[in-house]
Amino acid sequence: CYGVVGMASQKMMDGFYDLLGKDNYSKGIVVEEGQTGSIINLYIIVGYGVKISEIVYEVQKKVKYVLEKTLDIDIEAVNVYVQSIRVMD
Repeated sequence: CYGVVGMASQKMMDGFYDLLGKDNYSKGIVVEEGQTGSIINLYIIVGYGVKISEIVYEVQKKVKYVLEKTLDIDIEAVNVYVQSIRVMD
């Protein structure tokens, strides 16, 4: 989604979040089983100057749609945690 710079690990180290490489994206995603479906927790880093609420809404909408259509599973919630803001070059 536009505005997402990368995925972050869910654990903070000394006030800094790690920007995960493509091979480590799974560390920024936690899946739990809820009462009516899966709960997806995403930890992201966003670009500076973009409205955070719009980025979060678009990420939630797209993740829920893609998972329900491709994997045919019920999604109870998609929680997006903005871990950091990066200045884009």
